[in-house]
Amino acid sequence: MSKNYKYCHGGGHLMKITIGISDDSRIQVEFIKDCIEKMNLSYEIDFVLSFTGKELLDSSKIFDIVFLDIEMGDVNGIEVGKEIHKKSPNAIIIFITGYKQYALEAFEINSFQYCIKPVSITKVEGLVNKAIIRLNEKKAYEDKINSLTIKNRDEITTISYDDIYYIEKCWKKVKVHCKNDTYEMYCSIKELIKKIDKNIFHLCHQGFIVNISKVKCIKGNEIFFKEKFNSTIPISRRYKKQVINAFEGYLYNNS
Repeated sequence: MSKNYKYCHGGGHLMKITIGISDDSRIQVEFIKDCIEKMNLSYEIDFVLSFTGKELLDSSKIFDIVFLDIEMGDVNGIEVGKEIHKKSPNAIIIFITGYKQYALEAFEINSFQYCIKPVSITKVEGLVNKAIIRLNEKKAYEDKINSLTIKNRDEITTISYDDIYYIEKCWKKVKVHCKNDTYEMYCSIKELIKKIDKNIFHLCHQGFIVNISKVKCIKGNEIFFKEKFNSTIPISRRYKKQVINAFEGYLYNNS
């Protein structure tokens, strides 16, 4: 049976990472967990410990880092790694095993490291540090591609897509409306819609772009927003069908 443990070091709000450890040797699982805890990382760590591959796959967690053995009796660790990447596509998988012959298969599923037992405390610490660096690089990249950068004179502001409700045309500028702030930039609606994520943002009118994830409902020719956001924006006949389809798709995928 898999076990969940939370470990925190330091105070304040800490970034959370979920680490899975799976090996048919209880000693090996506890050893890796103890090594990580003794590192005093500035993260809230959610451990998922298991002694079979199936137990790890039965977890509902989305993993950041996973330590896997390969021959665990019930299922091959390579297959476990493949399944983990389906549910947690950004998971960093580290194989620690007693078998050299699976190395090629391990790297074919984009594993991060392949290590032969036994491993030392120093080795585990090095693996964790490298994995965290990779996690931070991935997060920085995702933040960059999931945000809008606004440049005005000497000021540059980066806004997460998730903070934007809608974008409005205003002469030669556009206004970016967030829950608590509004930002302006020199740009046309047509130029902007080419740059931002078309799965999230949709033209709903020649003068408006809507973030479909912020829509509460569409009534008549108006779009209403969630979270007591006290604005409505128009939706024109030209764009109504595609916006409704996008909204229904969003509701279906997030139900």
